[in-house]
Amino acid sequence: MEGLGFYLDGNKNMKDLDTGARSKGYIAPFVYIDVSLVDLATSKVLRQATIMTGHAIQTANNAEGVNAWDALTSAQKVAELTAMLTEQLDATVPALLSERSAGSDARGDAAAAQR
Repeated sequence: MEGLGFYLDGNKNMKDLDTGARSKGYIAPFVYIDVSLVDLATSKVLRQATIMTGHAIQTANNAEGVNAWDALTSAQKVAELTAMLTEQLDATVPALLSERSAGSDARGDAAAAQR
């Protein structure tokens, strides 16, 4: 899998560990992407990180055979992907930028020491 999306399984027997409720099927939002820091002047990829995250949401009370896709509304699907992507980018992008800044500072300090 790659990108943003949902994995569906309408047949898997599920059990909520908190409530003990059983249901059939789940929807699993996922984010599997590469994030790159690119030098626009040279088009060179300076740093890259891979984000891989996802989780299963069981189809609650699925005695009626509700489709796993319908476990979330459209708005909930968008909210799930947005929250996952935002959380992961908030952690990943600063790390890529700080590594870049640290490398730049080290080169600058070395040049200053040679003068």
